[in-house]
This record gives sequence, structure tokens and C-alpha cells, in this order.
Amino acid sequence: MPKPDKKNLLFIGANLLLLALLTFKGPVLIADSPTYLSPSPYRTPIYPLFLAALKFLSPGHFMGLAVFIQTALAMSGALLFCRALKARLGWNAAMTLSAYVLLLLPLFKIPLCPLGQEIGNTIASEGLAYPAFLGLCAAGLRALCEPAFRTLLPLAFACAFCAAIRPQLLFTYPLFLSAVLTAWHKKAVAPLKLGTALLALLLFHGAFSLSQKIYSGFSPNPFTRQQLLTTVLYVSGPEDAALFETSEDSATIKAVFSRIEELKAFAGQRHLFQRSLAEHHEQSFNPICWLSLHQSFDAVLDQNITAKERLGRLNDAYGRMLSVLVPAKKTDLAKFYLMMLWQNSSLTLLAAFCFMLYFMRVYDISRPENLFALMCWLLALCNLLLLSFSATVADRYLLYTRPLLILSLLALFHSWKKPREAAL
Repeated sequence: MPKPDKKNLLFIGANLLLLALLTFKGPVLIADSPTYLSPSPYRTPIYPLFLAALKFLSPGHFMGLAVFIQTALAMSGALLFCRALKARLGWNAAMTLSAYVLLLLPLFKIPLCPLGQEIGNTIASEGLAYPAFLGLCAAGLRALCEPAFRTLLPLAFACAFCAAIRPQLLFTYPLFLSAVLTAWHKKAVAPLKLGTALLALLLFHGAFSLSQKIYSGFSPNPFTRQQLLTTVLYVSGPEDAALFETSEDSATIKAVFSRIEELKAFAGQRHLFQRSLAEHHEQSFNPICWLSLHQSFDAVLDQNITAKERLGRLNDAYGRMLSVLVPAKKTDLAKFYLMMLWQNSSLTLLAAFCFMLYFMRVYDISRPENLFALMCWLLALCNLLLLSFSATVADRYLLYTRPLLILSLLALFHSWKKPREAAL
């Protein structure tokens, strides 16, 4: 019987110790946690149902159990992804371990480090979305390096599943389209099977969308309109209430603008900071806007209507506001979107793009490290383009793609180092 490898035993022991330490730290509740702990039509069902199942199994300790499972899944997802990197890119143990440690940083709370968000302990959808995203990246790398129907189908399911856990992960869909185009360009998959793979993505997406409808009792979901309206109100002011003089919601919308100004003044943002609103007001404007909208419209809605009717009327009212404000503020919105793109971009994103183009010119574009860098940069760019529609962008929204950009640079320079060593 062969002796167990001491390095493997040490790695397993260190992971078990880390899992225990993070689990004993306990759950962390944030502002979004209550909407996952109790049924809410604003949320997709997978994470609330996950918590509900744990609560059924262990009513008194379900959040601690959630922390344990979320942390274990994140570590397993990181290990799966690193194994894929080692197999595809030929990394040695040191490179693979470095990538593993980097992917685990979001599990910790690290001062001054935007990656440290302790997502394993946080009661929010990131606890499941992050390990699912890492599994998607492993499937995406495989589909790009081995274009075939058997690799495209798991990637289609992974994209739809990630978006079902957290709608932000819709930015992964362009990765699937890139894998389909790569397979078509290499003529590795028959056109009929490529069409089947695209249809599979639509079917998976439709199935998860239907589950959301069933979970919410087929209630209208004003969340998307509310998010867009928050961005529009970010570049609007009380003077824009005059646009609604002839609207049936005129008085209510004036109350919305009035409440927003009151809450902003209460937050002390304008007189404490001698800067523009966009520079300093990121963390508090979302709750200010949501509270103002809900309070103002709830005050005029009939209290005897059902919850489903209330959501429908809110959805319609938000739609009417958007139909007036968006055309009136289109120039300001365009400027704001460009500003958010610049503000949320990073030197890592630019460096990954520049070096990716350089290495693709020097070496064959179909090399695994170039395909990996392309995948990382595409995911980071799509995430940035999606998030820039929002008035506020927290660091936890970017934790999915920031580690990938660093890993892409490591992969590119590691591939550049090998031919130089061979030449020497």
C-alpha cells in the first residue's frame, strides 16, 4: 500500500483548519440579508430556498450551517478551477497554490483589500454565487480549449444557473457565445449542434425564470425598474418634478424628490464633503432612493389591496417615471455611464487587455493561456459594462472578476517565461 503524500496531507489539514476557523467566526448579516431570510419577490429563489432548507434541518443553527456549506463550496470551487488551470496551462505546484490562495481571498475580511469581503460568512447570495462562478470558469476554459457539444452544454447550464442564483451573473452569457463562436470558427461542432447548444441556454434560462415566477406567485417584480430608476434619480434633482405636472403621479413624485433631498441632508453628505455628489455619495444613495420611493408610493396606495396588486402598481408607477425621466436626462445619463465606466475600471483590466493583445500577436491565439486571458478579460469587461448602469457599485460586486484579471496576467507571463528559458 503506497504511503500518503505528506504534501497532500498538509494541504488537506490546512484547508480543514481554515474551514473550521471561518465557520467558528459565525454568520455576518448585511442590509440585504433580511430579504433572503424571509420570502421576497425581489429575490431569485435559489438562495432563499437554500436557507429555508437549512432552517428546516436545523432551526437553531441554520445560519452557522450556511456559513460552513458556503465556505466549503467556495474552497471546493477554487480547487476545481485551479486543477483546470494546472491541467490546461501546465502550471507547477507553486503557481497553482498561488492561484488557489488568490481565489480564497474573498473569504476573508482584509482591511484595505477590495477582495476581502468574507462572502463565506455573509448571509447573501454571493455565498453560493461565487463557488458557482468558479465552476463556470472551469467549464468555460474547457469549452474554449476543447470546443465540442459535450463541453458547450455544461457551460450553458452553468451560465443559466449562476444567473439564477444572482442576476448580476448575466454578464457570463457572452462567454458562452464566445465559446460557440470559437467552436464554429474551428469547425469543431456541426452547425445543428451549435444551434442546439444555443437553444439549451435559452431553455435553461427560461426554466430558471419560470421558477422565479412560481416562487413569487407570479407577482410583478419591480426590482429591475427600481434599480434603473435609482440611477436616473441619481442624476436628477427636485427641479425635475416639474416634468410630471400633468401626470397622475405628480404629487407622489414631488414627495419622492422631497424625501430624497431630506434624507441626503440628514446623511450630512453635501455639507461635509466639498465635492460633487458622484464622488462621495455611492454607499448611501441606493437605500435613500429606495426608501423615498417606497414611502411616497405606499402613502397613496390603497391599504386594502393585496401584496401582488401593490407590486403591480409600483411596477407600473416606476415604468411611468422612467418613460419621462430617461428621455429628459439622456445626456446626463450618458455622461454618468461613461464616468462610472472610468471609475470602476482598473489598471489590472487595462494591463490584462494590453498584454493579452501583445501575446496574441507574438504567439498563436489558440494557445490555452491566450484563451484563458481572453475569457478573463471578457468576463471582467461585461461585468463592468453591466455594473456601470447602477448608481452604486460595491466592492463585493467586482470580486468575481478581479482575481481572474490577476490570474490572466500570471498565465500570460508564465507562458512568456517558458520559451525564454528554453532558448537559454
